[in-house]
Amino acid sequence: MTRDPATPYVTNTDRPVFALRGLSEEDVAVLFACYSRSSRPLRDVLRQALASGDLDPEAGFREIAALLCSHPEGDRPADEAEALYRIAMARTSDTTSAASRAFHEKWVLGYGHKSVAEHATAHIGIEQCSLLAAKAVEDCRLGTAFTEQSTRYVPFSRDTLVTDIGIRDPGLQAEYEEAARGLLDAYGMACDAFSEVAKRDYPEASDAARRGWVLDRARSLLPCGVPTRVGVSVNGNAAAAMVRKLGTESGMPEVVRLASAIREEGSAVLPTLLRHTDPETGRRSRHLQLDRLQPRGYTSVYERHVALDGIDDAGVQARLARAMVEDVRGAGTLPGDAPFEDVLLSYLGGRGPHDAPGRALEAVPVRIRLVVDFGAWRDIQRHRVFSAAPVFVRPKAGVDIPDLGRLPLSVQGVVLAACTRAQVVGRKLEAEHGPGIAQYVLPLGTLVQAKLYGNLRGLVTFIELRSRPEGHDSYRAVAHSLADAIARNAALGPLARYIRCDRTVRSLARK
Repeated sequence: MTRDPATPYVTNTDRPVFALRGLSEEDVAVLFACYSRSSRPLRDVLRQALASGDLDPEAGFREIAALLCSHPEGDRPADEAEALYRIAMARTSDTTSAASRAFHEKWVLGYGHKSVAEHATAHIGIEQCSLLAAKAVEDCRLGTAFTEQSTRYVPFSRDTLVTDIGIRDPGLQAEYEEAARGLLDAYGMACDAFSEVAKRDYPEASDAARRGWVLDRARSLLPCGVPTRVGVSVNGNAAAAMVRKLGTESGMPEVVRLASAIREEGSAVLPTLLRHTDPETGRRSRHLQLDRLQPRGYTSVYERHVALDGIDDAGVQARLARAMVEDVRGAGTLPGDAPFEDVLLSYLGGRGPHDAPGRALEAVPVRIRLVVDFGAWRDIQRHRVFSAAPVFVRPKAGVDIPDLGRLPLSVQGVVLAACTRAQVVGRKLEAEHGPGIAQYVLPLGTLVQAKLYGNLRGLVTFIELRSRPEGHDSYRAVAHSLADAIARNAALGPLARYIRCDRTVRSLARK
């Protein structure tokens, strides 16, 4: 009988949500890295890595397997492969002792010493979830690491869609599926048309560079209900918080189901720490009460916008200079007449090419207001040093398709018709089911209003990371605008010269 080589290393081989087990932390990191650049499911990537020898978790057990094969009595394995399989299954079974379970019950769950749970980690693969559900998972930002399927390197299937989203009326369900599949058809046509544009205008570019350029533009047409894949590494404390939070989401049934699946599969590797993860009734009650108070009107947005708030010009330079000295010299003080520019030069002027900005910049809080397309927001949200307010994709907002004018008029017509139809159906869904479910039918190019809360250090780090030419054009533009906002600020203008904002024009032909 042929055995599935992935079986010992996953909690199941046939369901969309599963946990990894029996692999070293470095093996998992490599696996997730390959996963994000592959069009294949995680378990297939694992099987391929095992078959090629890129992963060999049982290398240290081959000698034991040989001894088992030579044992003269008992239920000995038929061959070395059988022995290795038995060893792997034994290693990956739940071996939590009664004493360990009692310890967790007492100290982590009973007395609230949650930091102990952070030493236990689960690696979970989530597949066949919508882009919206993936964002809900990634909103659980503390104690977690995520790797999501790339919209630039991996083309999305034109015939798949998450359909079980909680629509009660069969007629409206049919309208949702028809409108979403219309966007997927437009996405396919745009990919083909943009490919011709790339071949014509960038003949010297590599196939990979052209494909990235094409998908970067066509992704704006993907409906938010399209399925994606996410790899999650999460410690026990954060996993419990994630399950409770997702299980409280009453406006999106898919997310509630996902919470249950994460709890079930994660319990195979964290059996005690995920036991007490019922939804938070207090959180759900607050959500319902605030929803009743929320006005039903919505301000439509049709233009991109970036604004920087919360920087108090009066005294901000003195506060920042004092924090810089304290970061280097503890409780040291500055001469009263020390120029702010000199302090900046001493603190930031000698940074190496890989040195992050110092933590003194955390002394200045900032608020960022954005109007960007939802596709760009998905990337910006991953910059987790900021706290982000929840974002809804609304059917009364504009849709931005980059370089739409470079496509043939016939394709432009299909694209605009698909976006219009999605907006119409989105309004019906919002009226019937609220804004949560209405999001599924809308394209990633829909503009959204977003707010980020953080500090100056996180802002500078974001600008330096997201302004690089290899990034998506949409969030590069946001990084450039934020750098310009700092340069214009009366208090922080001198800081701009020390921010490594990369404005290199990306040339596809050189890739």
